[in-house]
Order: sequence, then structure tokens, then C-alpha cells
Amino acid sequence: MIIYDLCCDAAHQFEGWFGDVDDYEQQRSSGLLSCPVCGNGGVRRLPTASHVKTSGRELEKITSTKGLNLPESSAEFARELHHYVETNYDNVGVEFSEEARRIHHGHAEERNIYGSATPEQVSALREEGIHTLSLPIKPPAKDKLN
Repeated sequence: MIIYDLCCDAAHQFEGWFGDVDDYEQQRSSGLLSCPVCGNGGVRRLPTASHVKTSGRELEKITSTKGLNLPESSAEFARELHHYVETNYDNVGVEFSEEARRIHHGHAEERNIYGSATPEQVSALREEGIHTLSLPIKPPAKDKLN
């Protein structure tokens, strides 16, 4: 089993699990891969960190989480990320792309914003040099799970 970091043309990042590199290539060339966020079929592999051989002590220093308050799961991380953004950013809703342009061009107060945009709007913003970041899908609250 091999895990690749993938990205669609709308810049949504996700991972894919494949039997081997040939399995990935076959699925990609057959058009079987699509983004789980937007359904975009333009999927490509992202560069990944190289394997670095270290001694046991060096590896322990690199991977130690002692003293860090890390989420126990990716769902918990996504919930915490959404909470942070909702608390510290202005929600501009579906006006996200237009407000991002106004801020970028100095026609609106510079501030952190969040909202929603179509893949086409995100692509247009990036072509204009306006950087955006897609959040992972917000998981349901823990008390809403079975």
C-alpha cells in the first residue's frame, strides 16, 4: 500500500491510497481519480518529503510530541481549525471572492476573512495573485455522532 498526497486543479489537497505506483498511474490515466471536495477530475501528485535516515535518538527528537497539545484525530483537528477560523476571521459568505479582491486591491480594510467560493472563483483569484486556502470539510460535532 502506498499513500500519495494529491491535489486537484482547484487546489484542494487530499490523500489517496494505492496498491503501488502503477495502480495510481492507471487510475489517473483512466480518469478514475476525482477530488472528494469538488469532484474535479484534474488530480495530480504533490511532492512529498524524502525519507531521511536518522539515529533512534534523532528520530525521537524529531517526532516527539511531549508538551504539545495535539488533536487525537484528523476530525478533531478539523473541528478545532474551523472553531479558530470562525472565532478569529470575518465570515463574508458567498461574497468571499469579491471581498478578497477588494482587500487585495486596497478597496476594503485588510483583515482575515472566510466564506465560500466555487472552484472557478478560487482559480480566478489565484490567477490574479490572491492566495486562498481551502479548509477541510467541517466534521459534525462530537455530540451529533452515533
